[in-house]
Amino acid sequence: MKMRIHIDVLSRLNVVNVVAISDFLPQENIVQVEKSTLTINDDKFDCEGLMFQNNKIVVMRNVDETGIWFRLPLDSESVLPVHNGGASLHIIQKEDISSVYKKSTLQNIKPQMAIDKEEVFYCKSCNNELARIRPGRILPLPSSDWRHSASNWFCCTTKHLRKDSGTLTEKISPKLGDIFYSPAFFLINKQHFLDSAVKISDNDVLTCSDCDKHLGEVNDGFVSLWYYSIKLSSTEDKEFGGQTHPLISSVGDNFAVLLEATVQDSGSRMPRIVFKTRGTHKVLKVWVMDKDLTCYTNITNGNHLAQDKMMKLAFEEQSNGKLESSAPDNKSPGVALSEEIEVYLSEEMYSYAVRGMQLCCQDFPQQCRTIANMQCAYISLRSS
Repeated sequence: MKMRIHIDVLSRLNVVNVVAISDFLPQENIVQVEKSTLTINDDKFDCEGLMFQNNKIVVMRNVDETGIWFRLPLDSESVLPVHNGGASLHIIQKEDISSVYKKSTLQNIKPQMAIDKEEVFYCKSCNNELARIRPGRILPLPSSDWRHSASNWFCCTTKHLRKDSGTLTEKISPKLGDIFYSPAFFLINKQHFLDSAVKISDNDVLTCSDCDKHLGEVNDGFVSLWYYSIKLSSTEDKEFGGQTHPLISSVGDNFAVLLEATVQDSGSRMPRIVFKTRGTHKVLKVWVMDKDLTCYTNITNGNHLAQDKMMKLAFEEQSNGKLESSAPDNKSPGVALSEEIEVYLSEEMYSYAVRGMQLCCQDFPQQCRTIANMQCAYISLRSS
């Protein structure tokens, strides 16, 4: 690809921020826009869906960088699509509470399993047979923090509550044949697993006995499994082709769906999430600056920019909890931030998340690479 283009649409301001990256950019760059066409020096880009104010500017490149950035005004009559049910273009004319507390659309996506059809679970890395289950019930978990809220499930916990204190009298977990699912993982009873197929660490991490792949976690007699780590083979038909979730075929997909579902469930406009690993004590702090940003990129088609719905993030990694956070905190004057949400990842998901975020904007001009002294990254929304 000759030149990489990334555009953030700031609809409230009726402008766009443009980043252009190329090893061949001169120090002085002529930028011209007319209608939906962006021209940088001799390269023309079709930005279908945007309507620029006709303009011509000169943008200087810093000698130690391979990219430039600039801001362009949109035409006042430009009409950008707004999806029903939320401020999908970040147009904020009046506070819309329904968009803040909007139910996660990812919660409605079921795993690709069927009632009363025996499924065999295999390790996706080495094809080791792990478990067999004939689902009797496939039910959604109510939220990403379902375990902490279990005592509030009136419909299913009344008979398990102590009359004097209202606390649970016994553990609630999937019974044999139950599959409880969330956007990023699903739960089954521990007894479905073959004894020699898996290992359980001191940190309750479940791994494949043949290849040591992190499959999920064990808790109170049930197992939570990451979708990316498991593949299926029905003993009765091949309806689903081995993939456990329609949106998740890789570790990157699984992390992106988990992040998006956590953000959607948070009820905050700018949630802060702390991702951790078991045992190694790695910490990745993520501050969501915009959870539904309209962007245009030419990653898949050189001279045509396609619209993409993204989250814009600020992040920093900590090692063993020793690094002081550079992000503002709730004690800072004039700063009111949301509470941090704690989420655990597998080592593989954590490594992918850190590496992917670090690479995302590494070639951007310095002014566009950081936010509040944290690194900047973008992740495409899976539910858009």
